[in-house]
Amino acid sequence: MPPDNANAEYVSGAKAARLLGCPLKQVPNLAAKGFLTVRRLPGCDPRYLLSDVQRLASQYTQTACAIESN
Repeated sequence: MPPDNANAEYVSGAKAARLLGCPLKQVPNLAAKGFLTVRRLPGCDPRYLLSDVQRLASQYTQTACAIESN
């Protein structure tokens, strides 16, 4: 569900993939599973809520650091 804040920042799939450190084709899968809020406008590529991308990237980093420390 998109946030009520009309000023929320959305980013392209390419930027989301870069921030997440994953392949571009994985970003729509993350949105389909409910991890990312997506905005679809007619005639435009999907855009992803930056705060969701940053939250997920942080979780990935924390998990990776925990695994590496063991």
